Formats: sequence, C-alpha cells, structure tokens
Amino acid sequence: LKEKELSSLIETANGYAILFAESVNQPSVPALADVKSQVSEDYVKSKAEEMARETATALLKKAKEDSALQNAAEEGGLTVEDSGYLSKNDSTNEESSFPVAMVDDIFKLSSKEPFPVEPRQQDGDFYVFEFTGQKILEETMTDEDKERYRKAIIQLKQQQILSAWLDGERQKA
Repeated sequence: LKEKELSSLIETANGYAILFAESVNQPSVPALADVKSQVSEDYVKSKAEEMARETATALLKKAKEDSALQNAAEEGGLTVEDSGYLSKNDSTNEESSFPVAMVDDIFKLSSKEPFPVEPRQQDGDFYVFEFTGQKILEETMTDEDKERYRKAIIQLKQQQILSAWLDGERQKA
C-alpha cells in the first residue's frame, strides 16, 4: 500500500478487515555498531551448532562401524546415558531423560538396524541413540478388569448378532 491508501477487503481469522496505510517507512540497513553484538552472537551460535552436528555425525558413523555406541563415545571422550526401557504408550516417559518427541524414532530401530540414519536435533541439542533391546510389557489384569472386558466383549457380540439378524430381515422384506 502507498501512504494514505486503503486496502481491499481482507479475510482474517477473526473476520474481515480493511487496512489503512498511515505512513510508509523506507527500508534501511542498520548501522553495524547497532547490530554487531547480535550478529556476533548469532555467528557463534551457528558455528557451535555446526560443530555439534559434525561431532554427532562422526560419533554415529563410528558407532555404526564399531556396532557399539558406548565404545565410540568413550573414544571421543563422551558419556552415554541409558534411557532405560521406553514405552510407546507413555507419552511423558518421566522416568527417562530421553526426549519424548524422539520416542517414535526409537521404535523404528531393531537389533538388525540399531542406529538411526542421522543424529536427531531438538532444542539445539543433538542426539545419537542405539537400540539395545526390548522387553515385553507384563501387565496383570485384576479380576475386576477381566470382568469388565468380558462384559464389553459379550455386549459387542450381542450387537453384532442383532445387526446380522436385522440385515437378514431387511433382505427378506
């Protein structure tokens, strides 16, 4: 829009709007002194992230070659943190420091393919992980739970029988 110009009708999430350009500011490049600290900070952050990515990628490559993350980490002076067993059904994984957003990635791994294709990144941190095993969750059902499931299954079967009978009656009619 030019200065003192009205826009056409614009649809927004909250309804419709017409905009008026009170004034127009020309684009300008700020003085280096004004942005020097921010540019420097952004550069350092970018280089740190790049170095972290390279380190994580090298660690993953070495772990794949050695078939063991622990050995590769020790050679690089790093430590491995054991997440313990993770559950697909536990959306919080409170007992583990492993990022919840990456849990699905773990369940794509197996003993044949124990490492991800590349390191994962979250909140500026890089993660290299290894599938080390699985265990079958052993849950015991109470008698109350068993009875509730038995009743639900009976009700479902009765509904299926009634639906089948009604379909038969409709076909006869």
